Amino acid sequence: MSVNQALPRARPRTFGVELEFIILWLWNDEPDPYQDEAGELAPILRIPRDHSTTLTYTDIEKIIYDMICDVLNSHGLPAQRWQRAPEYSSWAVKPDVSIMLTGEKVNWHCVELTSPAERASPDAFKAISYALDLISSTYRIMVNDTCGFHVHVGDGKETMPLEHVRRVASLLWAADPIIATLHPPERRTNPFSRSIREYSPLARGKKIADVLSQANHSEEHTCIRYIGRSHRHGEQPISWRIENQQMKHVLAFEDSRAQGSYNPFFYDETKGPSGGTIAPQTTDPGPGPGPTASEMETHIEEVIKTIDVSKLTYLNSAYSPTIKRLGPRFSLPERGPDIVENWLVELDERAKTDIGVFAAVSEIYACESSCVVLLLLETRERPNYNLLRYICYNLMDPGTNDPTIEFRQAAGTTSGEWAEIWARICVGLIDFAIHAPPDRFISVLEHLEYATSGEASYDVVDLLDEIGLFAESVFAEKRLTQYKDEWGLKYESESQEKNDLP
Repeated sequence: MSVNQALPRARPRTFGVELEFIILWLWNDEPDPYQDEAGELAPILRIPRDHSTTLTYTDIEKIIYDMICDVLNSHGLPAQRWQRAPEYSSWAVKPDVSIMLTGEKVNWHCVELTSPAERASPDAFKAISYALDLISSTYRIMVNDTCGFHVHVGDGKETMPLEHVRRVASLLWAADPIIATLHPPERRTNPFSRSIREYSPLARGKKIADVLSQANHSEEHTCIRYIGRSHRHGEQPISWRIENQQMKHVLAFEDSRAQGSYNPFFYDETKGPSGGTIAPQTTDPGPGPGPTASEMETHIEEVIKTIDVSKLTYLNSAYSPTIKRLGPRFSLPERGPDIVENWLVELDERAKTDIGVFAAVSEIYACESSCVVLLLLETRERPNYNLLRYICYNLMDPGTNDPTIEFRQAAGTTSGEWAEIWARICVGLIDFAIHAPPDRFISVLEHLEYATSGEASYDVVDLLDEIGLFAESVFAEKRLTQYKDEWGLKYESESQEKNDLP
């Protein structure tokens, strides 16, 4: 082996964002109704009026989207109007019909700006803030409660194995009430970002058997028997299973999972299935390898099964953060009313009580296929943490869609800084869920159980600190302080004073 050969290493996560906003515009001969405040606002987009030609809504839309693309392209960010089969290799501009605006004095168009799919890196994150700040300083844009900001996190074209999906789903379930404090409270009940902790089948007490009885699996059940099943160290990635899902592959895979069979599954088209026998080593192998990912997941599963929440001894002292906090901890908001607005959709029933962390995580870890995890956590419209790419038909035929996990709870924003920070947080949560050693992973789940049960001091600032997102933790504390009154947040001391009142 060459000494200059690159060492194998984990690939960074891939991610992309969808930024929804409203762009305001006027004809070039129209006065600006906000002229008195124009000095404090970005320039309004102007479209030349040609009285000899009637421009349709679609014509105007193309003009606006091309102007946005021109700004991005001229500043080194390749951009184009959205194509029906996007490759996510450049910034793309397209409409989003869910965005609405009433009572505005000027013309407007809805915009969804999507980033290219990038490997997580400082430059890739910085491009998010650069692009949004560039547009918001060049043209007059705004957001309202119909605008969202979504982050997709994945591993390129590769589908996450069951072990990773279980971990990610468990962490997002456990952290959901705490992460929600970073966003406006109404996003939690919005039909297009509904809380998995309050509106999913799992939240409403459904078990695996309940969701399976209503599932729409393929006739051969290839997703639950094969593609979405566990992945052993040394096996081909899940993408190989998707490309090789004939019944001979499914049956050979099931043989490898028979009782007493622990070798990785291989299938040679010329020889058939193989147990993965490895030739004996003729040299000193050195120290033995550490536990495999499958062994670590088995350990986590065993620990979770033995946890009796009713007998947990809660921490006597608050979590001690690595970074010194600027102020007191924030308390977890009280469970608010179920806000049902005039949505033209049938909404899920809200769970009456919270089943807690470990009861849910135990059910998630009992799922034998990643599509079953999705079935436990889906909502009628869109959940705040969306695993749709792991539904049965997407597992079997993903098409051109990358198998990402979508974070939908963030509200639309014109702040490039917040957009960048939230993207970092989303990627960081997935990274921690997948790569954290079992003891650290379980420790975070325990802290989240303590916090959501009201038995210990722990908030989103602590969570980000504990999973290693130190800069994001500092920003989160400043954000909570900034929106404390608007979002009805309280310091722990304020909540305690309220509880002490006669």
